[in-house]
Amino acid sequence: MENETTITYIGFWRRVVAMIVDGVVLLPVILFNFPLIKFNFNHKTVVPAIITAALIYFFYIFFLTKFGGTPGKLFLGYRIVYKNGGYLSVQSALIRYLPYFLSSVATVLKQMYAFHHIPDGIVYTGINESSKMITTYAGPMNFIDSFSSFLIFVDCLVIACNKKKRAVHDFLADSYVVDKMSVPIMKDFHIAP
Repeated sequence: MENETTITYIGFWRRVVAMIVDGVVLLPVILFNFPLIKFNFNHKTVVPAIITAALIYFFYIFFLTKFGGTPGKLFLGYRIVYKNGGYLSVQSALIRYLPYFLSSVATVLKQMYAFHHIPDGIVYTGINESSKMITTYAGPMNFIDSFSSFLIFVDCLVIACNKKKRAVHDFLADSYVVDKMSVPIMKDFHIAP
């Protein structure tokens, strides 16, 4: 049995499972996005993609600030909190998701660059073909997109390198991902970082 002052920090693989649950919850938005991919490609626009990304970020920020976690984390009994056990402010939630936001921006810039360079007359023939076409015409933006993906990888890798299992985005937002049973302990003892 755990000591009552033991905080259970949530590591990488448990967070991955929570993200999968989030993906299931967001499945309607993801499925709605498939026709938009064709629209984006054929009209060489990223506006629908930006709107979809904004809705998803609003979803995450709302759940994080109001309930202490995304639906996946809540379902699995995890909470994203400050060291005193309180839910994050909107500002901290925005900071926490900043690496993912920047990665999305890099992807949108890659698409914009590619759309500017794809010859007229090329139309959407399927998601695989359009992805190859965007990569072919994205030029230097491929590096920026790949670099942002690498930074997300490093962000996640940091979780394994500290005993409180915090990612870079947790350090930036002063947040901790813990088991929900740890929250009252953190509130009682104000566990220091």
